[in-house]
Amino acid sequence: MKAVIAVTLVAGCVKDVLAGIANSLFLSLLTELISKVAIKVVEYK
Repeated sequence: MKAVIAVTLVAGCVKDVLAGIANSLFLSLLTELISKVAIKVVEYK
């Protein structure tokens, strides 16, 4: 039973880490996209 709990905890940690990496990648892509759009808008004016 303890092994199952340990595996569940490890899986939860791995999932959290992966979710964190995915979030930071998504945020960096989002900020890059926003900055590119902002530059285009400024150039357009």
